[in-house]
Amino acid sequence: MTDPAPETPAESTDPSPQPKRFLFLRRREAAAATDPAAQAAATGADTSADADITPDRIRPGVVKRRRRQLTAQYEQGIFDLGGLAMELHSRGLLAEDVMRRRAAEVTDIRAQVDDLSAQLDQLRQDRRDRRQAGRGGSITCPACGFHSRSTANFCAACGA
Repeated sequence: MTDPAPETPAESTDPSPQPKRFLFLRRREAAAATDPAAQAAATGADTSADADITPDRIRPGVVKRRRRQLTAQYEQGIFDLGGLAMELHSRGLLAEDVMRRRAAEVTDIRAQVDDLSAQLDQLRQDRRDRRQAGRGGSITCPACGFHSRSTANFCAACGA
């Protein structure tokens, strides 16, 4: 038996060899390529402005990540605003129009953070509602207030 000759780079059928990549990175990239919310988060775009994304497709992790980014921008904006005010005051150049413009920018960022927080709360509430609907309903024990399944014949907590 003869071993085939080892393939040299000149004999390679692929003119541009691809570098080896880890499997988990390919999965993440493939998911990001198909998920518009992930693409928007990766590019820093505003996910609340996308009208074609339904609430069923919005992932809470994407909203949380965007909220963290905006919160960091807000905190940095507050820090910069205070530094600007101190610098302008120390030089005697404190002008209201500059401060109002910067404060408006910081306020806009805070409004975006509040919107994302409300959206995240709504997603959580929707998830809770879906879970409750999937459980087949529940009843409250009149004696102790314990929540039991609607098919239960007696309370698991007090036996009533």
